[in-house]
Amino acid sequence: MPQTMAGPVPRLADYGIDEATGFLSNPPPLRRLPAYFEPWEQVLDDLHQLLVAGALRTRVRKLPMMDTSRLGPKPEWHRAFMVLSFIAHSHIIGIPKVDTVEPIIPEVIARPWFAIAKKLELKPVISYAAVELANWFLLDPEGPLDLSNIAIQHTFSGVFDEAWFYLIPLGMEAVGAPSIKAMVDAQEAILRDDESAVAAALHIVTDCIDKMCVMLKRMYEKNDPHIFWSRIRNYSGGSKNNANLPNGLFFEGVTEIDADVNQCVPPPKGLVGTWRCYAGASAGQSPLIHSLDVGLGVHHASMPQKSSDSPATKAPAVNPMLEMREYLSAEQRAFFKALGEAPSIREYVSSLSSTSAAQIEFNNAIRALKSFRDIHIQITTVYIILQQKKEAASTGAMSPKGTVGTGGTDLVPFLRQTRQETIDALVKST
Repeated sequence: MPQTMAGPVPRLADYGIDEATGFLSNPPPLRRLPAYFEPWEQVLDDLHQLLVAGALRTRVRKLPMMDTSRLGPKPEWHRAFMVLSFIAHSHIIGIPKVDTVEPIIPEVIARPWFAIAKKLELKPVISYAAVELANWFLLDPEGPLDLSNIAIQHTFSGVFDEAWFYLIPLGMEAVGAPSIKAMVDAQEAILRDDESAVAAALHIVTDCIDKMCVMLKRMYEKNDPHIFWSRIRNYSGGSKNNANLPNGLFFEGVTEIDADVNQCVPPPKGLVGTWRCYAGASAGQSPLIHSLDVGLGVHHASMPQKSSDSPATKAPAVNPMLEMREYLSAEQRAFFKALGEAPSIREYVSSLSSTSAAQIEFNNAIRALKSFRDIHIQITTVYIILQQKKEAASTGAMSPKGTVGTGGTDLVPFLRQTRQETIDALVKST
């Protein structure tokens, strides 16, 4: 039966979502900022060479202070956010396992980066929004939106393994894009009490997730696990739960106090600014994945806290998937809210017979999403957990008890809980 108390079905265009390309912008992201911002662009042009020469940090400190108010349309702001994210994290990391991690971000980068992030309602940290959604182009502007034609604008390391690591999620965003319209089509059909239309829309969702599974499995093709672990992964890390950055990152010249500031540590001597802690880039920041969770009614609960945590100091329990939404754009977060308040697909199919096509298609979609998360766990095992164990064995260190993801989460419990929450969304026959 239709749900009269639900909110309106969201219009994709109201949230900057393209019916054909989904969360991949149409036209593609900007490839260069206006001439005034050439000092930033030139650092990015020379990024790999500066890192190899050990000259990046000196070059960054010599940058002029740029006026962010001279940025124009929104694509320029997104480009600037991506450019500064690459420069800042290159300055922090240098070359992994060669250079010492630098926790202080110079004012010439920290202030404009923070201002741009605030304008976009993003966090000033490397994120999916930067390395994925603002970092691609089409080899042939008239060609297809798929891996045969999508290319990466910038990488930290200069190796094709890193480009492939970014390309696979973009490929998933592309093949999964029709599922977004299909879910809102299903919600429209619920208002008409049209079971067959709901079933047809859910069939599209399942087909999209199946294609995303195939795409995710291609990660192994051109991304060597050892290269990923030793040369790529570090750049994606944030300062949350990062042993190399116990106080977070110091944003020189940024004095604003908010929830991300670590006020327990004083500024370095002679400097003015704030210590800040952020999660890094994570696949858990994909707006497509969050849309599927919200649209299909996958409920993410707070993760249990360790009994050894001190009640006086531990933060409130939160589910990492929900926390990752804070790293998505304001438009995307608004879309998830509207999608969740519109007619519930899961609630609707639950009211139908277990033999109805709509309920069967819904469960097929949930099972496909569970398979997707199975594949993600397998890839995480190969690229992170096993590599961490190999590194520990090679140095004679004890194998670590847990693995922290680039998003700052306790990786294995987080992924397992998310998979179980997906299974729990299945509509069971009564």
